[in-house]
Amino acid sequence: MQVHAKDLPDTILPGIYHLTGDDEYWLEQSVQKFVSIVGSDSLSLHIFHKEDNFSDAVGSLFSMSFADDSKVVIVKDDLLANDKKHHQMLQDILQSGIEPNYLVLVNALLDAKEKKLVNSINCNKLNEYECISLAQSFFPFGIERNALMTLVRYTDCDLLKIKIESQKLTSYCQDKKVTNKDVENLVVEESQLQIYNFVNSIVIGDNKNALKQLDRLKKRGESHSAMLAMLLNQFRRMLHANISKKTDDELSKIFKVHKYAIIKARENRMFSPLRLKNIVDMIVDYELKFKSGKMSEQVAFDSFVARLIAKEVN
Repeated sequence: MQVHAKDLPDTILPGIYHLTGDDEYWLEQSVQKFVSIVGSDSLSLHIFHKEDNFSDAVGSLFSMSFADDSKVVIVKDDLLANDKKHHQMLQDILQSGIEPNYLVLVNALLDAKEKKLVNSINCNKLNEYECISLAQSFFPFGIERNALMTLVRYTDCDLLKIKIESQKLTSYCQDKKVTNKDVENLVVEESQLQIYNFVNSIVIGDNKNALKQLDRLKKRGESHSAMLAMLLNQFRRMLHANISKKTDDELSKIFKVHKYAIIKARENRMFSPLRLKNIVDMIVDYELKFKSGKMSEQVAFDSFVARLIAKEVN
């Protein structure tokens, strides 16, 4: 089985499942589906965390049962690591099977052979349109379409954050439909999204809007070093997206971002690879200056932004 968490069926067959992805909403939704097979209070449910041992998790699959239920064993943290003994244990049970039981591995580091033998459940973020369609159900009194689009963009398609913000917005608006103004007033954009919007405004030459976005970012309370690091990551993504022949999926894994971030980076072709490389070098230079004590974090950040807006980098 290879399926996204949103399409996980209500009836799940016994076996070994691997949950992978960066969306906590889908990871938790999937885990709860497996928990519901036996119930959260069942003696047949076993949940293991990072302080536990993988051999104990495997042992619980084959321990004596106190009921007729299947056993559901959930390993919430990667307990395999690079331990050959543990990987051999996993491969043994993959070959022999664990029916009628369930083993659920959450973001475990599996090798290529193991990945082919497990049931894979994708828990990555949905795209904007899929998010919008699903998030509508979070608002019992409705939400304007443009407000929902703004919310999805502000949260970078993170459904857990959308769910939390929907509760806040519903409480604020009570029995009224949520408007775009409500979202803009109550929801704070993700820092990475604000960095993306700031960079995009710089690229198209809209300095006025860029400065507004920069002001909003500073009001979040991010440190100057953190903002400089985010700018470095954004320009590096743009550079590699511009020159690399790797696929969107491959680059997203390298940079550990959602594929959508790579797609957006590739859409922006107004800066040449040479110019992007020079910008990356300049950020690295300013990072070295404040790390070596030649400048404060704020002076380094402000100096870079001033030179970027003044188009001093060719």
